[in-house]
Order: sequence, then C-alpha cells, then structure tokens
Amino acid sequence: MKSYALSLWLALTFLAACFFRVSCPAFGQSLTTGGVTGTVTDPSGAAVPNATVTLKNNDTGAAVSGVSNSTGAYRFALLNPGSYTVSVEAPGFSGAHQNVSVAVGQSSTANVKLEVAASTTTVEVTAQGGYFRPTTATCLPR
Repeated sequence: MKSYALSLWLALTFLAACFFRVSCPAFGQSLTTGGVTGTVTDPSGAAVPNATVTLKNNDTGAAVSGVSNSTGAYRFALLNPGSYTVSVEAPGFSGAHQNVSVAVGQSSTANVKLEVAASTTTVEVTAQGGYFRPTTATCLPR
C-alpha cells in the first residue's frame, strides 16, 4: 500500500510540474490593450437605445462602430493604447463627440449626453405667373 501511495504521489507531482512548465510563460505576459465603455442618455438622463456609436483612433484614423443596447450602454474592447474620439448619433438628437484616452489594462468611461435636435421647417413657395399681353403702347402727355 505504501508503494501505491508513493507512486500516486510521484505521478501527481510529475503532472503538476508539467502543468506549471507549460502555463508559467503565460503568467509572464502583460496586457497590451484597453477598452472604452459608456452610456448614451438624453437630456433627462433616460437611456438612448440603438444609438450609433463610432470610436475613432486619433493617431491612426481607424474607426469601429457599434450600437448602444436597450439600457444605452456600449463597449469597445481590445483597443490599442492612445487617444480616441467617441461620436454618437441617434434619430431626433444632435450628434455628440467626446475625447477619451485608452490605457493598457484599463477600461475608460465615456458617458455621452445627447441634445434634442432643433426642429426645422422648410416652406417652398412656387408661383405660376399670369400672362401679360401688351396691346399698344400709349404715351400719356405730361
């Protein structure tokens, strides 16, 4: 029985050593990305679902778009560190822009409050002119 326990202990020790040898290099790796999260709201603080959110890297010009969920939340992950611009558009609201910095291993927050778009009315007037037919030119004395 003693030799069985010793054999089991040796086998488990060997397996543990193999596991740590394979997985230890992964522990040495550092994070290289960050993220941006936020919430899109209206002037009253209510969530704006289905707003188009675009995140543009100010250094490279690369852009990625997404849509806010039913609670107005959005999230972009696995971003390279740097300076970004968050742009939000939704029907009935004026567009909004906000700058945000992304740092390694952190998720930056960029909450965006949209303003209601001003309503505009365009009136187009079209007139059709009447016909004018001069008969004879008459000069009146002065």
